[in-house]
Amino acid sequence: MGPVGSARRVTIVAALAVIAAVLLGPSPAHAQENPLEPLDTSSPQATYLSFVAQVELLEELLLTYEQDRSEANQAAFDSALERTEQLFDFSEVSEANQGEAIVVSFTSLADILNRIPPPAVDEIPDAAEVEAAARATEEFTFPETDAPFLFTGGGITGYTLPGTEIKITRVDEGARADDYVFSAETVSRLPGWRKDVDGLPPNEEVEVRNWVQEEANFTGHLVPRSLVDSLPDGFDRDFLGSPLWKLIVDVVVLGLVVVTIGLWQRWVGSRGTPGTLSGYVHQLTTPVLLLILIGVARRFMDEQVNHSGNAATIANVLVTLVIWASMAWAFWVVTKLAVEWIIATPAIRDESIDAHLLRLLAKVVSLGGAFSLALMGLSRVGVPTIGLGVGAGVAGLAVGLAATSTLENLLGGITVYLDKPFRVHDDIRVDDEFGTVEAIGPRSTRIRRLDDTQVTLPNADLSRAKVTNYSERNHILFVHTVGVRYETTVDQLRTIVSAIDARFRSHPMVLDKTDFPRVRVCGFGASSIDIEVRAHIGTDRYSVFTEVQQELLLLIHEIIEAAGSGFAFPSTTTYLTDDAGLSKRRDSELLGGHDGSVATSAAHR
Repeated sequence: MGPVGSARRVTIVAALAVIAAVLLGPSPAHAQENPLEPLDTSSPQATYLSFVAQVELLEELLLTYEQDRSEANQAAFDSALERTEQLFDFSEVSEANQGEAIVVSFTSLADILNRIPPPAVDEIPDAAEVEAAARATEEFTFPETDAPFLFTGGGITGYTLPGTEIKITRVDEGARADDYVFSAETVSRLPGWRKDVDGLPPNEEVEVRNWVQEEANFTGHLVPRSLVDSLPDGFDRDFLGSPLWKLIVDVVVLGLVVVTIGLWQRWVGSRGTPGTLSGYVHQLTTPVLLLILIGVARRFMDEQVNHSGNAATIANVLVTLVIWASMAWAFWVVTKLAVEWIIATPAIRDESIDAHLLRLLAKVVSLGGAFSLALMGLSRVGVPTIGLGVGAGVAGLAVGLAATSTLENLLGGITVYLDKPFRVHDDIRVDDEFGTVEAIGPRSTRIRRLDDTQVTLPNADLSRAKVTNYSERNHILFVHTVGVRYETTVDQLRTIVSAIDARFRSHPMVLDKTDFPRVRVCGFGASSIDIEVRAHIGTDRYSVFTEVQQELLLLIHEIIEAAGSGFAFPSTTTYLTDDAGLSKRRDSELLGGHDGSVATSAAHR
């Protein structure tokens, strides 16, 4: 007999030893020394035997719990039931329903195996055959079965229990690579197969004759069995795979959560100013409270009410969506709360462009984060999120194309923030508009003009316009041209120029520099001798400058009057006398003639 036949005999002996240990040895509840040790899934045979052992263990734990409904006994049963997850492929089950899928898969498969003839354990490939198959280089078919196993470099990929469609397949990748589990297809079809065998009687020596029904009627230790038994007729009727009374309890519990949150939100809404730091702190309490309440409700429904069937699936989906929606809501509020906390620091003024940009950034981050959390929540309940992401991208592109001007203004606002050509309360001039900046928003900037009217300028225009910021100057230029009468003598002019220069330099608000103040006679006007006065006033506030300017202009007035001169004004002088300073001969020469007749004819020509 070859090595395969020897390995098969060893397998048969090992299988019989396992069955004898299960049937004749100590109870599985006590035999399992380490509850954290993974179940054996090294081969199809090991997986099958691990499931059989778990059924035996859970039978004893269930009977023990029914005799003593304590928290410890319930925890032991729940833990053993949860461990059966290792024996199934739940890759195609949404994360929100994996807990229910474990229960459904175990109870359905246990009832099926308890109603059909048990397979010959020695015909199921064991670890030795799996190892031998992994080393093989050609197709191999076990003599005792009709199932071919291809192991050309890959080994045994799966096994189908004889007379059924129940498949045990190998995991090819991930943390559980090379483990053998009941396939994802088997998981999806187990409830239907369970209905198909419902009319078959259970096999002999089966302690729990209907696992599906036992699990549907199972309740936690806080729910007295006597209370359930005392319910009126009809409350134990099956509805969506669960007793009607459990569905009613689920609805009541979730309704209490909704009412509590509604009352809390109403109370919080009357406290704290919306859009402020205190307002966001109060607003954050609602999603946090919702997360706490829905978590408590979910644990009560899962552990005490123990809903099952489609009712459990629906409840799990709703609860999961509420949890992730609450997380998205909380993220939305926390982001804005963090930004308002930063703005509340002395380093940032509330109406500054930094504050507005931070708020804009908070809106973008909070929206993106909340949307991502919402997608994660939908993925937990089995909704394909790739299509949603693509759809959101297309919708975002369409909105972007439709809101081109808005996007331009947003980008313009970012440009204004990066360049910082002005700040709130600065005096600026944009083209023909002059005024004080009151607010810088993500889309536009508001300016208060000198006539107290408000002008709103789009940030896109501001980013392209020529902006003059008067508040950024270190001083303000005083420049005036003073016109004195032509009767003013040269000595008077020198006195006026020297006096203005000296008085300006002594003024506390005038900056005394090498070439400033500058007082010069600059020209002869139509009706005045012009004196230009230039000086730098040591302030950047226009209101202060106008006060100093007034003082200096009055000072110039006093100096001109003290010098005996006066201000010129537009006038016309008509001379009625003949200028006899030139001889007729000289006049004739200037006119280009030799006598008066020639000059006269030249003048008339």
